[in-house]
Amino acid sequence: MKKLNVDIEEFKRLHAEGMTNKEIANVLGLSQDIARKIRCNLGLPSLAKGRRPVVAEVIDNDELKKLYAKGLSDKEIGSVFGVNEKTVFKNRQILGLCRWKKWNNTASNIEKFKQLHSEGLNDKKIANALNICRDTARKIRNDLGLPPQVLGRKHVDIEELKSLFAEGHTDEEIGAVFGVSAYTVYERRRDLGLYRRKQQIRFYNINMDEFKRLYSEGMSDKNISKALGVYLEMVKETRHQLGLAPNHGRLHEKKRELYDAGMSDGQIARIIIASKQSVATWRRNHELPANDPDDAITDALDAELSKPEEEPIQRDSESLFSDTEFLESLVGKAIKKKTVASGYTLKKTNVDELKKLFAEGLSDAEIGKLFGVCDRTISNRRRLLGLFRQKPRLIKRNDIDIDELKRLYCAGMSDVEIGKAIDISQSVVFRIRHHLGLASNRVRRHWEIRELYDLGLSDRKIAEILKVRRKNVTTWRQSHELPQMTLMM
Repeated sequence: MKKLNVDIEEFKRLHAEGMTNKEIANVLGLSQDIARKIRCNLGLPSLAKGRRPVVAEVIDNDELKKLYAKGLSDKEIGSVFGVNEKTVFKNRQILGLCRWKKWNNTASNIEKFKQLHSEGLNDKKIANALNICRDTARKIRNDLGLPPQVLGRKHVDIEELKSLFAEGHTDEEIGAVFGVSAYTVYERRRDLGLYRRKQQIRFYNINMDEFKRLYSEGMSDKNISKALGVYLEMVKETRHQLGLAPNHGRLHEKKRELYDAGMSDGQIARIIIASKQSVATWRRNHELPANDPDDAITDALDAELSKPEEEPIQRDSESLFSDTEFLESLVGKAIKKKTVASGYTLKKTNVDELKKLFAEGLSDAEIGKLFGVCDRTISNRRRLLGLFRQKPRLIKRNDIDIDELKRLYCAGMSDVEIGKAIDISQSVVFRIRHHLGLASNRVRRHWEIRELYDLGLSDRKIAEILKVRRKNVTTWRQSHELPQMTLMM
C-alpha cells in the first residue's frame, strides 16, 4: 500500500481556519475518508460547514477560572466569551472545575443540613446553600428520613376569586388582580370546583327578537355580533342553541334572489354549486315554502333581459340580475334543458319500441344505437318504466356441462380456454370453478407442477424447485384429486 506524505502543520492550519474534511481533502489532494482519519488521529474535533474554528482560542482558561471562582453560571460565562453554555461546561470539565462540591458525610455537614431543613428550605435552596447538587441534597434528605418541604403557594383570596369568576372574568384578568399567572388561577379554580362550560353560557345580554330579525335578513355571524355589540362566539352559540344554520352574507343574498325568481332547490343548488340538501335546509330555516320547477323562471329572465335601453342595468348594484352574462347563461341552460328533455322523451325514445327491444334481450347500448342516444339515457328511461335487468349472478344456466368443465380443468386448461371450448364467458367459468372449490389453472404452472408430480416428488420438493409456497402445491394437487406422494430418499 502506497504511503502518503501529508504536511501535518498545514493540515492543522486548515482545520483551525474552520475547514471541513471535504474542503481540507480538496486542498491537500486527498480523499475525504483519509482526511477524516488524519483528523481523528490528531485528536481534532469535527467541524460542520460554516461553523466557527476551534473555540479553545476564544476561551481564556485563566479568565474562565476567575469567573468560575466568582460563582458565575455557565450561561453567564458563555455570554462573556460569546459561546453557549454547553461549550463552557465542556471546557470547565477539562480544567477539572466542578460546579458542585463533593459531599462529605461528616457530623458538622449533617447538622448544618438539618438546620437548613428545619428553617423550611426545600431541596433546591439547601443545595445552593451547601454548594451541592440538587439530586445529592434529595438523597441526603431521604437518608436522614426528613420529609420534603412543601412549596409555598401564592396567596389568593378565595371569596374574591369566586366573585370575580361569577362576574365572568377570565383567568388572565383574575391573575392580574392577584399578581399571579393564569395557570395559578386555573388550579385554584379547579380546586374550588369552579368550571367553565360553554353550553351553560347565559344569553341575558342578547336581544333574541333582534337576533332573529338580523338572522332572517341574511346577516352573517360576524355582522350580527357587530350589530348587537357582543362576542362572535356568543352569537355562534346562540344560533347553535336555536338550531339555525349559519348565514354566509353574500351567499344568502344569492339564494334569496334565486328563490324569489321562482327557482326550485335543485336549480338554486346547481347555480351556486352547492348540494340540494343545504339549499333546502337554508329554506326551512327561513320558513320559506318550496318552489315548483316550472317555466316561470325562464319567463322572468327573458323579461329581465328584454328591458328597453332607456333603463340601463346598474353595474354597481349588488343584485345578481345586474350581470348580463349570468342571465344569458342561466336562460341558455334553462332552454337547453327543456329542449333536451323534450327531444329525448318525446321524439327519440318511443316507449312501446323500447319495451319491445328490451323484451328481445337487447342491451342498453344496442337500444341506444337504434334511438341515437347513449346507454345511460336508455337505462334511465327503462328504470322509469319499471324495466329492470336481472343481475348476471342470478341468471340460472342449465346449458352448462359441469362434467365437461371439470374434465377440461383437470386437463390443465385456463379459464379463458375453458370458456372458449364450452362457449361461455371467462367470468362464468370463474364463478363455477369458485363454487366447486377449484384453484385457478395457469397452464404453464400447471404443466410444470404436473411433470414434477409425475416424477414422484413430494409437495415440499416441488415447492422448493418452483420457488412457490408448499400450500399452493398442495391446493393444486387436491383440486386435481391426486394422491400425495411419499417423501423420496
